[in-house]
Amino acid sequence: MFQVYRSSPISIDILKARGFDKNFHTHTFNAPSGDRYVMVYEVGYKMSFDGQVQIIELEAVA
Repeated sequence: MFQVYRSSPISIDILKARGFDKNFHTHTFNAPSGDRYVMVYEVGYKMSFDGQVQIIELEAVA
């Protein structure tokens, strides 16, 4: 089981200016809620609205 930390939405333009490439990822994660996250190891993102992304981090819960 995983606990998901979600950030506030961030402009994708800010991330691209810092080298973010939305085509690079290690896997996708389908949450029980139906949300699909694009992951780079345990950190990922979910596209939000108006060019915004929400950064997430999966943490293993014992």
